[in-house]
Amino acid sequence: MKSFFGIRPLLFARNGAIPSMPRDTLEAYKAAFDAGATVIYSAARLSADMHLVLSGDRDFSAAAGENARVGAMTIDEIKALDAGHYFRDPVSDEFTFRGKGVRFITLDEALDSFPDRRFNIEIADKGERAVDALRDVVERHKAVDRVLVYSMYASTIGKVRASIPEIATSLSLTGVLGLYALFRTGFLYFKRGFKADALQIPEVIGPSFVGNQGMIRESSARGLKVIISVDNSQAQIRRLIEAGADGFITDDIPLLVKILGEIKPDFCDPDIL
Repeated sequence: MKSFFGIRPLLFARNGAIPSMPRDTLEAYKAAFDAGATVIYSAARLSADMHLVLSGDRDFSAAAGENARVGAMTIDEIKALDAGHYFRDPVSDEFTFRGKGVRFITLDEALDSFPDRRFNIEIADKGERAVDALRDVVERHKAVDRVLVYSMYASTIGKVRASIPEIATSLSLTGVLGLYALFRTGFLYFKRGFKADALQIPEVIGPSFVGNQGMIRESSARGLKVIISVDNSQAQIRRLIEAGADGFITDDIPLLVKILGEIKPDFCDPDIL
């Protein structure tokens, strides 16, 4: 088991997962950790000058009114944007962060700002440049034990494993579909293990109920930590806990913590985390 999982990673905050704050900002990340998140999940995208920018979106139009893709802008241009310009508070409907100096951030800044916290990074770009940039940042911060890497591209994940063999990785999208096919056909019985350390999936992909108890059980038996993306319904969380899921990815960390506290208080026990 990779060192990332030495302390059980339970609650993954996607893009910060604080509905009242702009996504992928230091302010949102701090609030998420304070609310009970154990891992921040975000996509990392290369800027034009090779910085890994944390952004769930390919461009900044939703947050800052700038429709340029991350990869078309330098880090100085990105830093000049107001990350809270178009953010509306979900309760008041006001632009509560406009002009407040909230900025988009890099993976380098995130690891530096939270030196004892863990991050789940989705490499959104294909190719070696993104992997090289990831390796450089992780090595600079000595953060190999606190980063879990995912990419939908099997070739990218393969490059990560070759370049940073100590780092924890998840199955790519192709890997997930292959695992599910093995499970459905019964051939998973002959598969003893995987190069990946984790399986990150939604409960449902198209018509397929991939986050079922059998799939979770069989994946766990082969050394995979099973982390499910959830919609924060109490019935869903209860069902997945009973099925043996190791962690959850959410867009609302305070709500997830509240639900877990109601149905299984010891699941978020600080002594366990």
